Amino acid sequence: MLQQLHIGQLSVRLAASIEDRQKSASLRSRFFVPKASEVPNRDWDRFDQEFDHILVETMPGSALVATMRVKILKNITDAAKGYSGSFYDISPIFSSNEKVMEIGRLCVAERQLVPDVMRALWAFVVLCGEDAGCTTVIGCTSFRGTKTTEYAHAFGYLAKFATGPKALVPKISSSNYALFRTVGASEFDRKKAMQQMPALLRSYLNLGAWVGDHAVIDFDMGTIHVFTALEMTRIPPLKLRRLRKVYSIG
Repeated sequence: MLQQLHIGQLSVRLAASIEDRQKSASLRSRFFVPKASEVPNRDWDRFDQEFDHILVETMPGSALVATMRVKILKNITDAAKGYSGSFYDISPIFSSNEKVMEIGRLCVAERQLVPDVMRALWAFVVLCGEDAGCTTVIGCTSFRGTKTTEYAHAFGYLAKFATGPKALVPKISSSNYALFRTVGASEFDRKKAMQQMPALLRSYLNLGAWVGDHAVIDFDMGTIHVFTALEMTRIPPLKLRRLRKVYSIG
């Protein structure tokens, strides 16, 4: 897997030590607060040992501004051990026996850096995915809270414009789910839909991603999350060229 790249004033690299992983977990704890964390004051769960951890730092100074975790899934057995596979039946994704990259726990510390950081992270994801021979990137994007009615406009938009191909959409495997078509507003307001949409999900959609047909309510995390898939071939050519145009690789 790609070890490091530099884009502008940002460095994106794999965690190389226990200290790096601790930094990642500490930043995540500001955004993800499970009821029963395995490590006090750190967001760390049973999946983390199976994932690589990505750090985005400013240069110079190496201040941590973002993090996420990444895993290359070679088959459905790998997928079942991942985070997404514990909430969704994602076996349809693996019907063609192609590798898939799973990303998760993505968070950005500095709001003003969000656009730059997201470009850097997506560049890293695309380059890693291509290097590993992955055809699709998957993950779960979270809405705050557990009341699906608060996001009726967003879910209405997802049901109408963003739901993936029937042959690939994950099957329901959680008892705590809500179908977009049942909780979404039948006549949604597009502006309100975008306002309700998490920034990560908007970023996914801007690259051509699709979502499943339902959300899962995670009462432990206090969130509603949505399965999201980005097929590499669906990324608009101009955006793909821009993501590949990194300044230097370490």
